[in-house]
Amino acid sequence: MPPAPETPLELTPDEAQQARQLSRSLLGLAGLALLQGLLWIAVAVTLWFVKGEFWAGVLPLLVGGASAFTGLIALTTSTDARYLADVPAYNRNHLGNVVGGINDYLGVYFGVGVLLVIVLACKLFF
Repeated sequence: MPPAPETPLELTPDEAQQARQLSRSLLGLAGLALLQGLLWIAVAVTLWFVKGEFWAGVLPLLVGGASAFTGLIALTTSTDARYLADVPAYNRNHLGNVVGGINDYLGVYFGVGVLLVIVLACKLFF
């Protein structure tokens, strides 16, 4: 038997408006996360070149890189959310991409949280 044809996911006008609002919110979040990442990287560079402390700048560099990376994830998720609302032919694909992007975003922040807990534990016990 041939597979059943895939029907497009129909969004109501209210759901499409919510997807557009999600897109705008994620776009703002992306800008703030990229700015935060760049500031942390600037702190790392300042610690390296002004203060001459290499190891003190490693953690801000890692946190800044992860923050900038989450900004890029939020930017791509924002784009998919906008296409989810505007292009009905590929809604299933874009819905999957939006959910996957949000999962990636939260996964990176969970990893940063674990890294910070490890660093704090090392500072307390060593």
